Amino acid sequence: NAVFLEMARVVGKDAETPGFNDCFFTLLFLANFVFVIVFFFIWLGNGASIDFDNNHSEGEYADATLLTAFYSILFTSLWVFVYLIVMKVASLALIIGLNVLMIIVWFVFGVILVAAALTCKDRDGDKECSDTEFWSALIIGIIVCLVGLIHALWLCCIRNRIYLTAKLLSAVAGVIYTCPATILIGLIFAFVNVGWYVFWYGSFFQLSMLLGNDDDGDGLDEDYPYGLWVALLCAMLISLFWGHKVFLNVSHITSCHVIASWYYDESTTKEGCPCCRPVTCTGFKRACTNYLGSIAFGSLIVAILEAIYYTCKVVFGRFASSSNLCVKFATCCCLCLLSCLKKSIEWLTEWAYVYIAIYGVSFMTAGGQVAGMLANSGMGAVAQTTLVNPVLVLGRLLGAAIGVGAGFLTLQSFDIQDDWTQPTAGGVLGFAVASIALSCVDAGNKAIFVCYIDAPKLMSERIPVIAEEFEGKCNPPGEVRSGVHVRM
Repeated sequence: NAVFLEMARVVGKDAETPGFNDCFFTLLFLANFVFVIVFFFIWLGNGASIDFDNNHSEGEYADATLLTAFYSILFTSLWVFVYLIVMKVASLALIIGLNVLMIIVWFVFGVILVAAALTCKDRDGDKECSDTEFWSALIIGIIVCLVGLIHALWLCCIRNRIYLTAKLLSAVAGVIYTCPATILIGLIFAFVNVGWYVFWYGSFFQLSMLLGNDDDGDGLDEDYPYGLWVALLCAMLISLFWGHKVFLNVSHITSCHVIASWYYDESTTKEGCPCCRPVTCTGFKRACTNYLGSIAFGSLIVAILEAIYYTCKVVFGRFASSSNLCVKFATCCCLCLLSCLKKSIEWLTEWAYVYIAIYGVSFMTAGGQVAGMLANSGMGAVAQTTLVNPVLVLGRLLGAAIGVGAGFLTLQSFDIQDDWTQPTAGGVLGFAVASIALSCVDAGNKAIFVCYIDAPKLMSERIPVIAEEFEGKCNPPGEVRSGVHVRM
């Protein structure tokens, strides 16, 4: 017997006003935030400081790095908007071309490894490979070829969804382009995250000294129990990743709000000036207030899994280094399973945030909605993710390349000894900026997919050319999905 719960939209025309959900987790997150800030300032008050050497060469390195950062952020940001235009006008070519290219790359690398394994025994002298090298290259090569085959078969199975996904990606890119403040919010919270890591470092160092009774201020005492240190590490990693995920997910929900608002009322994305659309400001305000508890709840689950993963990695790395091959293999499998679990839960929570942005529900209710969506349209959700990911990866890699170019541009103005530092710093920063900006597109793709499932008739108004492609593939609005009735 299904239980019918009415959920009203909080975006678009005739929208309801969202309430506050999961307030306990809001308070818990704020307590975590205050805890980290307080211990950071205690650490500073105890005499910790960052010493800046007046050495001329170090000053040049700092100036050069700042210039590289400026160039990298500027040029990568411009690239993101160019790439949004490319995705809008050539999304179909990007999706098909990049997925085919990935299949070719899998097969090429696999064949190279297999060929190297089969010929390495015929080399002369010391160049002949050992049995371990032979079997490693052969097995890895076969696995890579199998991955390429699976990718090709999967692409064949979802070929009917390629055109659909391309048009959705084109629509999302166009909306994000007209609301650039959505990307700006993501970049702002990226800098907030940098500050969060600095504060967390100081608080972790201070707490470890307090628990270890270290009077020298140089770390842990020799008698410090390893088990206590592991517990401290795990707890502080939860604190670190919790803040990190919350700040990123604020941007995620803002993007979902913008796309969902456009889907239910196209005029909302045309109001106000481009850099300060009311729809973007409303989504950001709700993410920081109404939805903060739900964001904190979902982020805490992922943070706990991520902290367990990295804590186990540290512990296994210490004890497995002197163990036999079977123990190392077992620890590797354990870490792999933890990583898969962590990424799967994170992927599911990203879909839950879409329902929170559209309906203003609690995290648990949104999780139930995700289960219903995956039961009815799970193949479409997975297909959309696998088709769009290569497009986003290309944008990130090209952003990194632009950052490397920014580093070389800096070297035209500075003559420093380790000239490799600037292209490296620029590449890392360019990749980070592109990743943050394109994560808005990823969130938007999830949002528009959910919007169609709940209101497919509006698709003919927003994207008429693909209305027929959707016909009959999902439940029409107002039908029961996993025991939940949605009131449009």
